[in-house]
Amino acid sequence: MKTAEGRYEETWNSYLELLNKDPRASLKVLLVQKGDEEEKTKRALKVLGKLNRNKSEKQTPPAQETETPGNNNNTATEESHGKKERPHTNNGARPSGKNRESLRKTQ
Repeated sequence: MKTAEGRYEETWNSYLELLNKDPRASLKVLLVQKGDEEEKTKRALKVLGKLNRNKSEKQTPPAQETETPGNNNNTATEESHGKKERPHTNNGARPSGKNRESLRKTQ
């Protein structure tokens, strides 16, 4: 994070560079443009932060069930150990071409 003096110096140097390119350049216009760019950057960072938070919330595993006295919840753990892995799917999309033919043959 820059100090106020560092930001001032950076802005002034930007203005001098702009002034060399365009002698009619205005410091006020430069400051307005810089402020607009900073606002866009802040909004973009805010959106990215929200997206990352949402992504991390979706990736957290669900809470595990706890056993209550008198109930036999061991069946869930026994079943999960014996399950076969399911093949990856294409989220319900219909197979096309060669995939459709191979699926018909296997059914």
